[in-house]
Amino acid sequence: IEEISNLKCVKHDNATIPINYFIGGDYKFLLKILGMEGATSNYACIYCKAHKTTKHDIKRTFEKRTLEEMKTCLTKKKK
Repeated sequence: IEEISNLKCVKHDNATIPINYFIGGDYKFLLKILGMEGATSNYACIYCKAHKTTKHDIKRTFEKRTLEEMKTCLTKKKK
């Protein structure tokens, strides 16, 4: 992990190519990596704060999760 986090770019043929990292996977993996509960929990959406009993309402506007809230979930292991 330390080697990967220190890797910022790659040099090839006298060119420096920057590296960007993206995390992908199935829904269970993404929930785990963000420190959230399972897909049937009360707040299982990784993008918004929809409660499982109200997420079916398409007329309602849900509050989006911020990057800071996602980081808090990761460190505190809460919703």
